[in-house]
Amino acid sequence: MVVRERVEKAKKEAKEAVTTAAKFGQGIISLITDQLMELREFLDNREIEVKVKFNNLSLNGEVSKTISFLKKETGKK
Repeated sequence: MVVRERVEKAKKEAKEAVTTAAKFGQGIISLITDQLMELREFLDNREIEVKVKFNNLSLNGEVSKTISFLKKETGKK
């Protein structure tokens, strides 16, 4: 009798521990997902800002200077 009760108690505690760990893991995944979405939004907005600035430039040689600058800043060739 006592052994069976201890086994049942251990099973219940193990199940609770697994449930708690799963919830904790879900919370971490949720935080990471939120951070990635914010990063994506930031990068999307940054790309839009660069395009807007680029589109508003006059064509008197500033465009090629800007292209060179952007390539240098982003590390692209």
